[in-house]
Amino acid sequence: MSTRYSCRYEVEFPWATEDPKDKGSAKCKICAKSFKLDTMGRGAFLSHAKSKFHQNAKSCQDRNMYVTAFFSTHPGQHHEAVPSCSKGIAARHEQANHVDPDQKSSVDNLVSTIDTSETPNQNVLQRFLLGEHITRAEILWALHTIVGHTSLRKAAESVSVMKLMFPDCAVTQKMELQRSKIGYLINHGIAPYFEKELKELVKKSSEIVIGFDESLNKVVQREQMDIHVRFWDEELNMVQSRYFTSVFLSSTRAQDLLKGLKNVLGHENLRKIIQVSMDGPSVNWKLSKDLVTELREEIGREGFDLINIGSCGLHVVHGGFKEGIKVTGWCVVGFLRALYYHFKDVPLRRADFSSCTGCTVFPLKFCCVRWVENKKVAERAYELLPHMKTYVEAIEKQIKDKVKPKDSHFKRSFPALKESQNFKIICSAVKDEMMGAKLAFFTAGASLVEPFLREFQSDDPMAPFLHQELQALTTTVLKRVVRKEVIESAQSITNIDLSKNENLLLANQVDIGFAATDALKKVRGQLAEKVVLQFKNDCRSFYVGFLQKVLQRSPLAYSLTRQISCINPELIRSKPNLAEKRIKACLELLVEKQQIPGSTADKILQEYQEFIQIASVGEAMKSYHRQNQRLDLFYVQVMVESGKSFPSLLLFIKHLLILSHGNAALERGFSVNSDCLVENQTEDSLIAQRIVYDAVMNSKGVQHVQITKSLIHYARNSCARYKEHLESKRKNVEAEKSERDKKREAQKNLRELEAKKAKIMNDALKEAALIDEEIKKL
Repeated sequence: MSTRYSCRYEVEFPWATEDPKDKGSAKCKICAKSFKLDTMGRGAFLSHAKSKFHQNAKSCQDRNMYVTAFFSTHPGQHHEAVPSCSKGIAARHEQANHVDPDQKSSVDNLVSTIDTSETPNQNVLQRFLLGEHITRAEILWALHTIVGHTSLRKAAESVSVMKLMFPDCAVTQKMELQRSKIGYLINHGIAPYFEKELKELVKKSSEIVIGFDESLNKVVQREQMDIHVRFWDEELNMVQSRYFTSVFLSSTRAQDLLKGLKNVLGHENLRKIIQVSMDGPSVNWKLSKDLVTELREEIGREGFDLINIGSCGLHVVHGGFKEGIKVTGWCVVGFLRALYYHFKDVPLRRADFSSCTGCTVFPLKFCCVRWVENKKVAERAYELLPHMKTYVEAIEKQIKDKVKPKDSHFKRSFPALKESQNFKIICSAVKDEMMGAKLAFFTAGASLVEPFLREFQSDDPMAPFLHQELQALTTTVLKRVVRKEVIESAQSITNIDLSKNENLLLANQVDIGFAATDALKKVRGQLAEKVVLQFKNDCRSFYVGFLQKVLQRSPLAYSLTRQISCINPELIRSKPNLAEKRIKACLELLVEKQQIPGSTADKILQEYQEFIQIASVGEAMKSYHRQNQRLDLFYVQVMVESGKSFPSLLLFIKHLLILSHGNAALERGFSVNSDCLVENQTEDSLIAQRIVYDAVMNSKGVQHVQITKSLIHYARNSCARYKEHLESKRKNVEAEKSERDKKREAQKNLRELEAKKAKIMNDALKEAALIDEEIKKL
């Protein structure tokens, strides 16, 4: 016989009540679930109390509080004291949208000792505040995980260790960060918040510059196109260069790249683009041309065009150096590579080298991507060259004389070393008496271009300085190889024809630098004059190859590069008339490209002429040094200190300052991608990590990230978004499976119908044959 509910059960189980629909069932007040008593009686209540569903509901009830708890003043309504963070937690909580820098400087500032000396009402409120500080700590730890490229599993283990390290800390003990939670906290909480924040900033900007570059993602085995955006941040009054998102493509044709850009930017942002920053492959130029065509149709202006100051100047200058070395035909690059790989991961060879020469310094690795970074590699090789000659001679002598290891400096014999390709290259190189001079010239060439490449690696607005620095670099190289009278008579250095020998210096007159000259002096007595002359002729070929590449393909070949230098403070203070001439040409070109209307251009010119005549502006121009101050912050400050308003001029300056001077940020992003990649990583996860990493770096570190209430809200809702994502993913899988099943069923029905048709046709043919026979008989 089934047990009926009795109110006596409520004495032991206060959470129980009678189920109004069934006298033989009880209902739980906590989880609102009914359960049958059957023949169990008290056992049914115990069983339900141990159930996971009831335990979770009870845990949630314990953590949450009624609103009345905050206003209770009756002494009888005493709540259990809870741990709270002392040292002004209530005062810090009063800040609605930001955290004091001292508070958020590290996770340790969010934790403090337990204090239960407060009144019951204060403890209830502090329990609520403690939950907010726990979320802050979890967010900071997730940010630290991303910036440090720590695996999620290691980050979760570190939280467990922190609990052991700080047993009396309320915040640390309450942190619950397992691997999966850190994952969805980043992907579905923090990243969406920063993404929304960035899109709102871009939305407020009237003009943007888009930069893109692509590389192979080895995990997903697809081409990953990273997209960066430059814009003027109205809140900070400065130029921002930010990672926007990534697009994963199966092929990188121009139409594929353009389609990816359009999908992630949307029509609103596409209409704001004034420049596309890219490196120099033909496919990128095709994309730029197609984009202009689409924008003309989109905005309905036939003559509209994007601002074009060429492809990335950093790539061109670096490529020019690489091209110059290749033109010489020297084996310097092969020697530097062979030198490193001969000793790499072979301790015995290192020991033999040190034993033979007494040298404990070894070659550095050659970088095949950034040749200019090989300056130190070439310097080390030049330093090791005499030792390598001794080393090679000793090995060859041992092989020739068949000397046993115990009778020589070495620890083993070397018959097998003769077959090593790296050793053959080294032997050939050390026997070249000009190798020292070649290495010295390689180092001198890298030293010429290295300052330009380093300075323009910055995300600061550097486009107005691009013409000045490129011209200075090319002029320095021109003077080493081109006749002086040719340079002086040329209207522009881009007009000099380097293919004509009459414009170039003779080989003996070419300036090869002091280091190469010194290296040449050391061996000149041992060499024929013809060999020395050939070396200098090769040096001239290097200069010509470098200059042809830079003058033809760098931003220097575009007139707008020169014209935007009109806002360069160094030009305004030294040559104000030239600066005014250039701004006129710049405005004329922008009006022609329909970037600005003609009436606005007139106002800009008028305000510019008035602006540079102000005494305080002139003094500011004289004291400006671009190594110490960003150009955007400088102009904002000068405009304020001038005491006058120049609205049209300010918009024009913003227009020029957001122009990109190179793809350095995108190239650095490839290294970040490599650090973020893990096995089986999804595309969305990588994009989320890149967005978070970029936001933290833009804030100058984890300790400077503002943990706003909105970010806390996003973090707390990340679990719900994660579940929605999984549910959406499950539905998509089911939809795809359903579609496949439908196709499979349709194919099955089609085969059956075709078989049925064939059978009917076969039967019809048989009947027709029988009828034919009867006809013949008749």
